[in-house]
Amino acid sequence: MMEGSITAIFKMYLFLLCILAILSVAIFFIQVNQINEYKQIVNYQIERNGGLTPEAISKLKDYDQKHFSGRFSIESPMLNQKVKYGDEVDYTVHSTFEILYFEIPNVKIPIKGSALSLTR
Repeated sequence: MMEGSITAIFKMYLFLLCILAILSVAIFFIQVNQINEYKQIVNYQIERNGGLTPEAISKLKDYDQKHFSGRFSIESPMLNQKVKYGDEVDYTVHSTFEILYFEIPNVKIPIKGSALSLTR
């Protein structure tokens, strides 16, 4: 009689753990997918401002704080420089993601991108 109740409690605990794991993985992949949206915003700012100018970086930081809680940062050899029309600007978006519900170290993901300056 006692083994049946212990087994039931163990199954409920295991079921809850599986649900939390699935939820945690789903939230992680939703957050990782947000990198594509941020890269699109970075490309737009590079095209409109002629590179990663201080104005473009300020707009990107504001957008990041407003929509992504400051999760992303940009690294580029052409940071704070205006480039000529048609020049390519290479950059790397660094992001850190937290795995919810589990004691796992944060995941750091660098994603490379590039865009053309379309300002004359």
